[in-house]
Amino acid sequence: MAFCVRQFFFTRERLNKWPNKTLEKIRNAGCLVVPVGHPSSVSRDIEWRWSFSVAEKELLQDMNGSLPTCLFTLKALKGMYISSEEESDEPTPFCSYFLKTACLWLYESIPHEDYNIMDLIRKLLSWLIECYQKENLPHYFIPSQNLIGHLPKKVCEEVQEKLKRVNGPSLWKMVMSCIGNSPYEREIFNSMCDKLGIAKVGEGDSHQQLETNLLSHPRAKEELENVIRKLSPGDYIHDKFQYLNIVKWLSLEFPSLIRELHILIEFKAETSKILDLPESVIMPIIHMLDDLVPDGYKLMFQQHLLRYLGDVYTYLLIYLRNKYGAVAGSDLHRYKDKPIQYYELGAEMVFPDKWSDRTQGGIILLAKYYYLTGDHETLNKILKTIGPQMPFINQETMNRHINIEIKNTLHLSLSSWAADKKLQKLAIVFGPTFHLHPVVFVFYMQARVALSEDDVKKASAHLNSMKECLIKILDLRLRENTMPVIKIIENEIINRGLVGLHIDR
Repeated sequence: MAFCVRQFFFTRERLNKWPNKTLEKIRNAGCLVVPVGHPSSVSRDIEWRWSFSVAEKELLQDMNGSLPTCLFTLKALKGMYISSEEESDEPTPFCSYFLKTACLWLYESIPHEDYNIMDLIRKLLSWLIECYQKENLPHYFIPSQNLIGHLPKKVCEEVQEKLKRVNGPSLWKMVMSCIGNSPYEREIFNSMCDKLGIAKVGEGDSHQQLETNLLSHPRAKEELENVIRKLSPGDYIHDKFQYLNIVKWLSLEFPSLIRELHILIEFKAETSKILDLPESVIMPIIHMLDDLVPDGYKLMFQQHLLRYLGDVYTYLLIYLRNKYGAVAGSDLHRYKDKPIQYYELGAEMVFPDKWSDRTQGGIILLAKYYYLTGDHETLNKILKTIGPQMPFINQETMNRHINIEIKNTLHLSLSSWAADKKLQKLAIVFGPTFHLHPVVFVFYMQARVALSEDDVKKASAHLNSMKECLIKILDLRLRENTMPVIKIIENEIINRGLVGLHIDR
């Protein structure tokens, strides 16, 4: 990196003495070149550009305080009120990279710890407004390079006006409107409404009344800042929202996998060819994760996809065993350990905020595999390893990204495998995929195994544990799914006609 950045960058005086040790780290990290020419160059099609993305990532990770949170919030504002990345204007008048550049400059040049979040947002916007007024936005690593020097004066004035409007009296209303539209973000806003004692908003509701109520509340600004903090990277809500967005995007590949499996099964392809397909579709995605997901999320999505592969092989092996039996014996035997392999590779889920499920998610998925395949002997051994740790598992955290799914016969015809016909019927009622809380599912499996051994007393104890879980589950969908599952075990116990057995209601 040193050969393309002047020494002045590493020695210049910085108000906050930041970055410190990180400077040496990025000095030795080097930089990249990308095939992107200067927008105003006649030879831009054959030019290359320096990229400092590695160094920028190190610097942003080294930041503390509220400024990184402001960067996230400003990106949301940009998409709704300033410009969209999808705009066709060439060259781009305003982009997320300019926000990142502003954040880097301000972190080293203002006493950022002295300001609250909303004031820092205004500082960032004011800095950018001044840059567009001067028609000069200096590159952070090479200040002599003007990032907007190619823009016509009129374009700079138009962007400047947009920034001024955002930085006006309605700024915090804009912040609220652009970050409060998803279910998970709305959940946080409604929590804020509870604290302030004002009406909540639901799906499709206008924020206008909420804005009116908040504007007249003396603690609104304080609570809004708390909301913004909870929506920043590293927080539960942000990570969950990010996770769901990228899972949805990655899952565009999954329907093609299922469609191809349908075709192969329908045309009676060799079972080896059917069983080769999931790896051929999912493994390339895993290998490309560096380019597909945001910084810091690679490990989380790698584990998600490995667990997904474990699920696919579980469902597929049971389906093929039921459909072809001994005819497919050698192929099924060769792939029989695939679910175990991928559940073990994806055993521990680690999230960007460093929270880990300590392999409990992978163990529960393994237990699901042995339950569905009817291997109660191995299942019992696994359940005994889970059992003693159950009281220490944070139930809501466990469900954060650990999905226990029971698929029905309507789900792509791959569900005639269901080991539990009653759960299969529930899945049909609830939809293509019936989700259960992972801890509830552990108690459910324990109860079913106990019933198969005619130990109704133990099954009753597991039933009561399921009921205790129900009280702690906050997710409405999971609560609704838990109640009929509890009823299944309850009816099984009652049908055995035991007299005097105590079941908590």
